[in-house]
Amino acid sequence: MTFISGVWFPVDGIPSWLKVVAEVLPLRHLIRALTDVAIRGEGIGAVAGELGIMLLFTAVLGAIALRLFRWDRA
Repeated sequence: MTFISGVWFPVDGIPSWLKVVAEVLPLRHLIRALTDVAIRGEGIGAVAGELGIMLLFTAVLGAIALRLFRWDRA
């Protein structure tokens, strides 16, 4: 996930299908939000969309985990 999220190098050079995968993963949105706040000096309003995507990702995976995870199979 770190290699296609833009942490180590810009994602401009990766194939377009891999960019689609990167957009689905939450780390790409975290990197954008942190860059906007820490480097560009933006406020919380500027990163609300990125935070919303991360929250949605967390909610969906949390719901899947609650549905499927069991300590015992008894």
